[in-house]
Amino acid sequence: MGKQAPAGAPMWMTTFADLMSLLLTFFILLLSFAELDIVKYRQLAGALSEAFGVAKEDKMTGMIEVDGVLGRKQSMNMDPTKESMPIFSELRPEVEANAEGEGKEASAAGQMPTLSKEELEKQAEVLKQRKTRELYEKLTSELKEEVAGSGIQIQRLGGEVVISFPSDISFPSGSSALTSQFDQIIDRIIPALKSADGEIFVSGHTDDVPLAGGGQYQSNWDLSAARATGVVHRILEHGIDPKKITVQGYGDSRPIGDNGTVEGRSKNRRVEISIVAIEPKLDPMGNEVQ
Repeated sequence: MGKQAPAGAPMWMTTFADLMSLLLTFFILLLSFAELDIVKYRQLAGALSEAFGVAKEDKMTGMIEVDGVLGRKQSMNMDPTKESMPIFSELRPEVEANAEGEGKEASAAGQMPTLSKEELEKQAEVLKQRKTRELYEKLTSELKEEVAGSGIQIQRLGGEVVISFPSDISFPSGSSALTSQFDQIIDRIIPALKSADGEIFVSGHTDDVPLAGGGQYQSNWDLSAARATGVVHRILEHGIDPKKITVQGYGDSRPIGDNGTVEGRSKNRRVEISIVAIEPKLDPMGNEVQ
């Protein structure tokens, strides 16, 4: 009698099984690290099918879903190794038509969803408020020492940051010449004004006490405008774009205190620097465009 073969699988099967396990693990890792591109995925699957001798399959009519849109298409002899697959080319008009009705647009790169007009407006408002908050926090930190007990106020009103300087520390009585203390304060806020993405409004305000006759200014209107202009001249010395700045003189037309009291009149005599954030420009995906 001839020599009988040993029972069980041959020894080479052990090595082969280990190799197949390692290959499977390798491709699973590759897939988990990669961004799933359906076209490339089908091409890779087709290449692997050919490499391992898997026969081509004929796909029958079925439901195909792209970006949440269902469309029934008949796809015969779907070969994943071929680039001329009819799935996306056939469904694209249907997907784009549906996306347009929902405020979405399909990009040429592969059905990338875009934001509707309402969503873009909300996103722009969120970015605007965030920039305003960051500017407010920066100015508050920069003027922390000056604000303490000086009467300077920093407020965030919606998409606007307002710095209010009382005339007691800003200008001598009846004059538009900046005090040395006010000069130093303006120098401290210049970096924040330069980095601010918005418009700068400098406004002068007075109380309702008429000016004495024979002076340089005929009325509180002249004085308020001259003080605001003096602040602007100081700001422009630091190289800020003049197109961003607007001068406003309100006289006694916008009081914040009671002109019938000494304390109220003191509050009304002030200069304000307002930084109004502009609406950010967004692309269809909601990303800010610089």
